[in-house]
Amino acid sequence: GACDKANHTRIRFVTVRPMDLAPVYLVVTADYFATSMMRTVLPQVAMQQGWSAAAVGSIESVYGLGQLVGAPFLGKLSDAYGRRRILAVSCAGAALGHSIFASQAFGRASLLASRVPVGLAKQ
Repeated sequence: GACDKANHTRIRFVTVRPMDLAPVYLVVTADYFATSMMRTVLPQVAMQQGWSAAAVGSIESVYGLGQLVGAPFLGKLSDAYGRRRILAVSCAGAALGHSIFASQAFGRASLLASRVPVGLAKQ
């Protein structure tokens, strides 16, 4: 009836060429690679430093808490400033965190500091 037609929304489909998505695939692949590297390397670093499993867990928990705190803000920011800008900021935040991890001595404080921006900026 007339009531059904009033509630319909028109959907616009956009044609995207596969090569247009290549940068997106590259960034997502790099992000997953970096995350996988961290999860693979962290237990080895902890073992070499003589840290407990609880220390490793606390470092990974900081990452998860960062995601919990950052995700709602990233959503609101992307609504206000656009998805592309916020995704670029997210990538920069993750790159900052991974750079801290790669460049610092493997102390607990530096590892915790490296996980905060990655968690907060995670898309």
